[in-house]
Amino acid sequence: MNRTCLRLLLISSALMLPLAAPLAVAQTAQGPTPTTPTSTPQPLQATVTQAAVTQAVPALAPDTPADQVNALNIEPVETPIAPTEILPRDYATTLQALHHDDRIMTLDWRRSEQVLRFDLSPNDRIETLQLSLSVTPLDAGTPDGPLTLQFNNGVHHSVDPDGTTTITLDPKRARARGNELRIGFLSGCEAGHAQTTHPKSGGFSIDLRASRLDLRARSDGDGLSMHDLEARLSGHAFAPQTVGLIANGPMATRYQALAAQGLALRMADIPDFRTESVDTDFEFVMATRLELAALDDISLLTTDADVMSGTGPALFLSQEHPTRLYMTGDTADDVLRAISAFATASLPQSRTTKVTPADILVQSPLDSDRRRIDGAIRLTALSVETGTVRTYAFDVSDPEATHGELVLHLKRDSRTSAGAKLTARLNGADLGMAKLNGRRRTVAYPIRPGMLVGSENRLILTTVDARDAPHCTTSDPFIAIGSQSTLQLIRHTPSAPTDLSRLAADGSIFGAQNGANTVFILPETTSDYEASLRVVAQLAKVNGRGWTSADFSRGGTDDTVRHHLVIEPYHTLDLAYKGAAPRTMKAAWRGETVEGRNRVAAYARLNGETAPAVGRIGPGGTAAIFPLDDTRLVGLITNTPDQSFAAALAPLSGPLNWNGLAGGVARWSGNAVVSTQAPLSLPEPDTGPALQANQALESTASGRTLSLPAVDLPDIELSDAGDWIHRRWREISQARQAKPRSPVAQPQPGTRIDGPATAPDSAPNQAPANNPTQTTLIPHSEAATMGAAAGPRALPAHMDGGLLSRIDIWTRAHFFQTREGELHPAILAVMLLLLSGLTSLVLRRAGRTD
Repeated sequence: MNRTCLRLLLISSALMLPLAAPLAVAQTAQGPTPTTPTSTPQPLQATVTQAAVTQAVPALAPDTPADQVNALNIEPVETPIAPTEILPRDYATTLQALHHDDRIMTLDWRRSEQVLRFDLSPNDRIETLQLSLSVTPLDAGTPDGPLTLQFNNGVHHSVDPDGTTTITLDPKRARARGNELRIGFLSGCEAGHAQTTHPKSGGFSIDLRASRLDLRARSDGDGLSMHDLEARLSGHAFAPQTVGLIANGPMATRYQALAAQGLALRMADIPDFRTESVDTDFEFVMATRLELAALDDISLLTTDADVMSGTGPALFLSQEHPTRLYMTGDTADDVLRAISAFATASLPQSRTTKVTPADILVQSPLDSDRRRIDGAIRLTALSVETGTVRTYAFDVSDPEATHGELVLHLKRDSRTSAGAKLTARLNGADLGMAKLNGRRRTVAYPIRPGMLVGSENRLILTTVDARDAPHCTTSDPFIAIGSQSTLQLIRHTPSAPTDLSRLAADGSIFGAQNGANTVFILPETTSDYEASLRVVAQLAKVNGRGWTSADFSRGGTDDTVRHHLVIEPYHTLDLAYKGAAPRTMKAAWRGETVEGRNRVAAYARLNGETAPAVGRIGPGGTAAIFPLDDTRLVGLITNTPDQSFAAALAPLSGPLNWNGLAGGVARWSGNAVVSTQAPLSLPEPDTGPALQANQALESTASGRTLSLPAVDLPDIELSDAGDWIHRRWREISQARQAKPRSPVAQPQPGTRIDGPATAPDSAPNQAPANNPTQTTLIPHSEAATMGAAAGPRALPAHMDGGLLSRIDIWTRAHFFQTREGELHPAILAVMLLLLSGLTSLVLRRAGRTD
């Protein structure tokens, strides 16, 4: 008899106990008292002891048939189950994760005190709370006042000014929400000596990443609700560090991959994943109701009636195990619907323990707070920041091809002295510094290509006091940033679809339509498979939603016309992938060392980490995107043969090395990422209108926000209108005087029209035939027959791409041109009249505003 039959027999016996009790063959005077119908039933242990069998059947022949044994009336011994003891659990986090700030926090004469605010858990009782604080004095020395720490207005604890101090905090002062750690020292100004002395220029540097908060907590026994689960996953102190993804059935790989993505979209740091219930902080059990009863691990079985006797897809928080979530249904498609909903939208903010996919899909999508910029956006839309240091976070979809400009409208308040400065830094690189001698100033800083990363770009604006020497002030210096301040990002020519920077930014074409045209090829071995799930989760984290339409396979390859995302160890790769891989990836597999510019050096400094400017890559990981055939692309992430697969993939689970992926081939090890080969130039594949229509329909049906596509309207620039009118009038006058009234030779159909207009230093009466790159303007009827083969039309040198230049090119090419390629005077007069009216309207509105 196998284990499954044994379990079913035990369960059947437990269900038959109430029916078998009245049929007992004998009872002694000391026997158990029958339970009355009105008494509260106690939980029963479904066992039959050996003593009961011996008493009822003192002599049983060894050859007794099985049907006679089953017919015996044996009284079961009803043993109450002892209540499960709730054991305490240990949790740990860094102060950087709690504070959502940079790695280093500075205390000096400018700011002698800092407050770190964080939340804990409303479902756990804190038993112990311990803080380890790593402090280093600044180069200028140590201030006179001692460094102290205070927790929730409790006692002041002394802190070692040079080293790591471990402090035991009072757990009775811990709160579920709004805990405060106040760190600071008493400066000369705060000591009341502002009139006689100045504070010293020394201070302290606190390493928030090396500072830890360790606590032990015990569940209050009430269990989690969906609201509590969402808060715990998105928090830090109680966020699970190891999650079990237990699945059963033919779609187990897809279940586990989508559950991992749903977790990553909620959590600040991607946890480790396990496919078994071993040493986990939280567990997700995914199977149909019939499959739940047949799980190999008996500890995963549940007697919860809501889970086992329900119908349809649903998510249940276990009442028997506070850290377990069941995703189940009647069929495999039901389970998939439940998991897909979990990877798409937030859980309901309610105290219930059961939700359906319909309940989840009416909540906010998981990417609702994502700030991915493609165009112009006001800084106030990114964040409403105050104080001397303001941080704005955002994402872009194509970092290598995106550039732009930061425009700041600054205002100095009356309490800030003249000469105060505002510095701007983007991803660790300096954009510029603005000095305000007056009350107002507008500055613009260019953002060059290569300064952006795909996800978690950080723009930091810092106000610097006019006097950099230590002095006492009544308030911190403050420069207000006007509401009209904008960040404008432009992408004229997209990067090639084989550029890894696009994959790292939002999944590129692999993540289009939630991965509808993509299949994942993952490892077969359990340890490598668990490591690959972290990369699968990272792809969803940068994309903003789970790849619910993608397919997932363990091992082998796929013959359908879909793109492949292969995350496998080198020794198990299919020969087709090895043969089609780029040459520098093959060089990495041969063990060759490469050296180049470390793409994460500046971003590492921003996070307080050390990374070399030039990276020398040996054993580690490598990634590439290349065509498998005429229709399919392969995204390959693997290891070099001299490095384990799990160790090679570990650096990709955070933003540092992940944002460094770029080019056609990239290699990494430690805190160094080097691009070793340029991406192949391939046309952008078409996702298809049918897929787009279906996606829009699904978004509407599931209750998501439906947004109209943005219209790219040209900006109206009037500052150079006068100069443009003068220049255009002079060119037209010279052309009328010098150019003969003769037909211009027309190009043959299909001829490319490009090249600049008349060069600025060329003579106005130069014959067009002598300039092979001279732009020839043709009538609209003839231009329409040339189609897309004509190619782009180059702008003349004096045009800057503004509205007036666009109007000129558009009108000349479509309606108002003549055979000589010049504007008609009447048309020019109408244009000037319209421009004059527009200018008057703008001036009148400006006057009313003032």
